[in-house]
Amino acid sequence: MTEKIAVDVWSDPVCPWCYLGKRRFEQALERFEHREHVEVRWRSFELDPSAPRTDPPTLPERMLNVLGLPPGEAEYGITYITGLAEEVGLDYHLCDARPVNSGDAHRLLHFATANGKGDELRERLSSAYCGEGVNIGDHETLLSLAEQVGLDRAEVAEVLRSDAHAAEVAQDVADARRIGVTSVPTFLFGGAHLAAGACSTDELHGALKRTWADAHR
Repeated sequence: MTEKIAVDVWSDPVCPWCYLGKRRFEQALERFEHREHVEVRWRSFELDPSAPRTDPPTLPERMLNVLGLPPGEAEYGITYITGLAEEVGLDYHLCDARPVNSGDAHRLLHFATANGKGDELRERLSSAYCGEGVNIGDHETLLSLAEQVGLDRAEVAEVLRSDAHAAEVAQDVADARRIGVTSVPTFLFGGAHLAAGACSTDELHGALKRTWADAHR
């Protein structure tokens, strides 16, 4: 029996770089000849636990008023990542994006994963945030998005009313801090090799090949 290699990915659905990294990793995995022997484990990482759940600013407003970026720099940053997203088939509308508290979205992702819908919900949350100006901190919005990927509305509502899966989110964050993760996306290949930030598809593909070679010497 061929031994699998594990890839842990820390990300946040309110992170445009994470959605870009997700798609690049998927492309790298598609090119990898041993892809059926790769176990991908998506992990939670909250970029801003203090962010509001209601009445959030738009991303440009946050860049200008909270992060203090000059207008030209903020505009360039949005234009730059939008262009990179287009290269991998993603349609970003970040001037409408609303950086909110993602804690409930992360809890819901753990619930979805336990019910076989983690990949679908992760994709839906990311596309809603990056491309549709949706507030993914709002419970009604989360209910709707979860229903769209086939999750039971009543069960999702119960998760959102409670603190279900908060422990799993906290454990993911603790694991990230333990190994020195400070930003997302961050990929951990084979429990040993970290790749952080805007890694290209080629870089991620190379990391998969090196990890496979290390595991099968």
